[in-house]
This record gives sequence, structure tokens and C-alpha cells, in this order.
Amino acid sequence: MADTGKTQELRDKGAEFTQIRAAVAQVSALPVVAASATARASVAALNTRAEKLQGLIEQIGKMIDGARRWFADTFSLDVSEQVPFANTAIDGAIQSAIAGMNYFIRDAKNVLARIEATQKIYDAASDEQKKNMLGDLSKQSVPAIPAPSGKALLIVAGIIGALYWLNSRKGSDHGEAN
Repeated sequence: MADTGKTQELRDKGAEFTQIRAAVAQVSALPVVAASATARASVAALNTRAEKLQGLIEQIGKMIDGARRWFADTFSLDVSEQVPFANTAIDGAIQSAIAGMNYFIRDAKNVLARIEATQKIYDAASDEQKKNMLGDLSKQSVPAIPAPSGKALLIVAGIIGALYWLNSRKGSDHGEAN
């Protein structure tokens, strides 16, 4: 079985990830976000990343659980005790999920800080200043979004490769058992 410390770290990071996702959802209703195409694009990009990351993490978890169940059903043994590399693969998947959430959390905190700073200025302004500020924000154009970083692509490629390898091993082991 994977190290319980890593599993707990994954749970803790997952809770932080969920809190940040909720904060991103809340700021989307702020007047400064509604007025700014740039802020709306940033929030939308974060929401898209979060959905993809969560889907990938859930898929990995289901594949790991499925492999464990298959091994237990097929051989009546615990995969983590009988397959030397199983814990390494599981720990790698956990660390990849944590890394993905760390990158998202870091980026989301930066976007949230910018939006919250702008909202504070808006909240402190007079009604006339608020109207002018919203007008100025609505004139902003959306900048070009940079391509994903090499680190992010390597993490995703590593996860996909490990899952493919585990899945192909499961199929070949199954064929040998027949």
C-alpha cells in the first residue's frame, strides 16, 4: 500500500485545491471581474485547468483502485506486497497529482490576489469613480495566453505513460493467467 503520509498529503492538497476552486468561483461574481475581459479570461482559464486536473486525478485514482481490485480478485493477493514496483508507481502518481495541484494553486493565488486588489480599490471608490473604473476595465483587451510550461507537459506525459504501462501490464498478465 502507498505510504500513508503521501496519501494524507494528497488528501490535504486536495482540500486546499477544493478551497481555491471555490475562491475562484466566488470572484467570478465580482463587479471588477464582470467588467474586465482579462479577468474573466483568467478565471475561465483557471476553471478549465481545474476541471481537467480534477478529471485526470480522478481517472488515475480509479485506475489504481481498479488495478488493485483486479490483482486481488485474480490472485487473491495485495498488489503492493507482491509487485515490487507497485508502490513506486502509486507514489509517483500521487506525487504527480500533488505537483499538478501545487501549480494550479500557485497560479490561482496569483490571479486571485490581482483581482482582490482591484476589487478593494473599487470598493473604496466613490460611485462616480466606480463607474469610471468599470468603464476602463471593460476597455481592456485579453492578452495572448502562453502555452503550457514544459514542466506541466512532462508531468502529464509521465502520468499518461505510467498509466499506459500499468494498463498494458494488466492486460498481458491477464492473458498469461488464461
